[in-house]
Amino acid sequence: MKRIYVSEPMTGLPDLNFPAFAAMTVDLRAAGHTVTNPAEINPDGGTWSDCMRRDIAALMDCDTVATLPGWQESK
Repeated sequence: MKRIYVSEPMTGLPDLNFPAFAAMTVDLRAAGHTVTNPAEINPDGGTWSDCMRRDIAALMDCDTVATLPGWQESK
């Protein structure tokens, strides 16, 4: 079982792309992985800097990153 961080774009997308985060998270958890989902870490948003601080701290505890198309455009 791996600890996986989900990475994909949020900024400028409808609902901050939360539905795509949720779908990937469900699939990975069903496969037995521990998933760190930025949409769960920052459900109420906040400033970009505050969100990034929480996300980077969480990312440091993960083994790998799972991405969806467009992750390269993620800020």
